[in-house]
Amino acid sequence: MANVHPFFGGVPVDQAASWTVDFFNTHDVSLTSGTNKDAIISEVGWPSAGGNDCGSVNCTDSTSGSVAGIDEMNQFLSDWVCQALSNGTKYFWFEAFDEPWKVIYDTPGKEWEDKWGLMDSARVLKSGLKIPDCGGKT
Repeated sequence: MANVHPFFGGVPVDQAASWTVDFFNTHDVSLTSGTNKDAIISEVGWPSAGGNDCGSVNCTDSTSGSVAGIDEMNQFLSDWVCQALSNGTKYFWFEAFDEPWKVIYDTPGKEWEDKWGLMDSARVLKSGLKIPDCGGKT
């Protein structure tokens, strides 16, 4: 099992689903070849707010790299879920609910640690979030 988070790689959301499956296949699935073990992504997700991440380089502006937001979460959720459904990638979405205690890990401009849930901490679907139906397959 592997955590694969395109957000922390600084991957723009429109490339994130394909980057995730490529990264997983290259770094993890290949290790299980010839075994009876399933390769599973134990965490994949996108934060709903809190800034942006440019991977191993510093961001030059607020729209560089991976941007946290509801629109971006919707795009990655739809792109990822539908792609994984089609190609059979096994995964666990990170995560169901926001975890407010994680604000202790926030730093200025990177305030996303508590904002990865599909629902808020009261277990209410986040405003504006759309659960994909992948052409009626989900």
